[in-house]
Amino acid sequence: MAAEVKSSAPVSAAERKEEGSPFAETMPADSNFLATQTPKRLQAMERQLELERDVKAELQAQLKEEEQYRRRIEAERDREKAMRQAAESQASIWQETGKKMRRDLERLLTQEEQRRRDVEMDRDKAHNQRRAAEVDMTVARQQLLAEVQLRREAEQKLSKSNFVKEEEWGASFQDTMFKIVRTLPQLFEYFPEC
Repeated sequence: MAAEVKSSAPVSAAERKEEGSPFAETMPADSNFLATQTPKRLQAMERQLELERDVKAELQAQLKEEEQYRRRIEAERDREKAMRQAAESQASIWQETGKKMRRDLERLLTQEEQRRRDVEMDRDKAHNQRRAAEVDMTVARQQLLAEVQLRREAEQKLSKSNFVKEEEWGASFQDTMFKIVRTLPQLFEYFPEC
């Protein structure tokens, strides 16, 4: 900040005080003195300029530090925001995954339940078929026994009535036995395999 010189006329000490010069009290008013004191004044001004430059450099360094600090803070905020967004997206992914896993588990449970029902139905069906076969076999046995009993009774009646005719009775007995032997393969279908 260069001091402005208003005129080439000598400046009194009072005027110098008003201007705020550091040398206001020590400088005499004659121009000769001013000429000799000008290099000192220039040196003082240069020192003052250097101080101002130093202050300006310090201020710029502080501004740079503040700018770097502000950028660091913004970078940290952006990082925190990105981390928060990543955490939120991860949480939403976990929720979706949890929902999907629950749906898959429910689907698997229903499939397992359906398979269990199908197995029970097949087992019941096989049991019912066995029971039906057993009932059919029992009925066939009873019918066979009834037939045999009826034939025996019929043969006994015939034998009593035809006691004299033994040959005919023997022949009819043989015919009956042949008929029974012929029907045996059909009856064996109803018996369980041993």
